[in-house]
Amino acid sequence: MSEEEFLTIPELAAKLKCSESTVRANVRTKKWPHKRFGTRFVRFSPEHVAQIEGSAEVPVSAKEEKPLSIKEMVSRLP
Repeated sequence: MSEEEFLTIPELAAKLKCSESTVRANVRTKKWPHKRFGTRFVRFSPEHVAQIEGSAEVPVSAKEEKPLSIKEMVSRLP
């Protein structure tokens, strides 16, 4: 992989249209995949970016279910 294929924190933030602090927080808490070079440098490969973008998708529910009434909840108790 060439160096140009890796994104920096500011580049990823611009691509995702979010703040750099959001990117840093997700790196710090290990919620987003990344590659760390030494202690200072964090980079994101194209595969990392695809995983991050894919994890942001929320599936649409096919059918909206109405909440159960108390009576229905009690009837389902063992």
